[in-house]
Amino acid sequence: MTPANRVVAEGTWPQERGRRIDYLFVRCVHHGPTLDVLDCRQVFAQPVDDVWASDHFGVLADLGIPSRAPATLY
Repeated sequence: MTPANRVVAEGTWPQERGRRIDYLFVRCVHHGPTLDVLDCRQVFAQPVDDVWASDHFGVLADLGIPSRAPATLY
């Protein structure tokens, strides 16, 4: 949430203003991730015709298969 979003700025939870909760988690096995994060960005982070999609922004990620498998224990 950000006070730049009018929906948040006019809200009743001032202690939450500016708090970031946009995280991306990728599952890992023994010694590495099962996917590579190729790109990650916020979406719906700007109003369209002064209308915000939500009081939260979205997170969009492009994921790929790693070039090598995670290391295994012997």
